[in-house]
Amino acid sequence: MAIYFDGFDDKMLSFYSESGRVGMLAYPVANKYVKECDSKSPNFMGFVRNVQGNLVGVQLGGYVECKFTGIAPTPGYCGLIADGSGGVKVDEEKAAIKRLVLWADATTGMVGFIL
Repeated sequence: MAIYFDGFDDKMLSFYSESGRVGMLAYPVANKYVKECDSKSPNFMGFVRNVQGNLVGVQLGGYVECKFTGIAPTPGYCGLIADGSGGVKVDEEKAAIKRLVLWADATTGMVGFIL
């Protein structure tokens, strides 16, 4: 038996986005519109899984993997915010939504967590 997290509690919604890309950490900016998180708006609501024209499919629940910067997130509940370069980082101010971190690899700079 292998360890497998993909597919757990996946929840997707469609939104408009002027510059959506797969892997983008998204946050709402207007009615039915999302934008990529940056250092000024680091709290993300979900992870873009697909793009079709100006529509994006945003995963709002379930398991995701992405890169991280800074200190490695610790497995367990951890506040994560967008790092401004397409990944996440640990929220040192401890104001972010807590995500369930399942693993983090400091060598590859990748983290797996539940949204």
